[in-house]
Amino acid sequence: MTGRAAALVLGALAACTQARPVPQGLQAACRSDRDCLFGLVCRGATPEGARACVYEAHGPCRAAGDCLPGNTCRGGNCTVECIAERDCGTGRTCRAGICEAAREHVCLTDAECETPNECVGGRCVEPMRMRCFSDPDCPPPRRCIAGTCR
Repeated sequence: MTGRAAALVLGALAACTQARPVPQGLQAACRSDRDCLFGLVCRGATPEGARACVYEAHGPCRAAGDCLPGNTCRGGNCTVECIAERDCGTGRTCRAGICEAAREHVCLTDAECETPNECVGGRCVEPMRMRCFSDPDCPPPRRCIAGTCR
């Protein structure tokens, strides 16, 4: 292998092993959609003129009833219900953009959950509520298949 080829291989390996940045919240500076939390996209602008994370729009609306289940109406657009726990209220948690009842049951395997729930991230959750756009939206070892973590 030539010195140039070795340098290219080492550069590619370094790029692959770099840690993925922690997703940022609403109005945080970003360079791409991957820099933003689930339900946000890098389309807006910060006061300094940099790109910023904003809610991803799923269609126009006037009220939450105009949106698909698991979405709400914000600023005239359907979007995720939540991006963080604080968006859901007391006794509820934000999981993949949907506010759901917080479950106290902690688990290690699917067998510890009531059917049809599955153990995800140490909590029993309904499998159809774990929506996703790509594999990084799902907790390991699950993958995003047809919009659902499986």
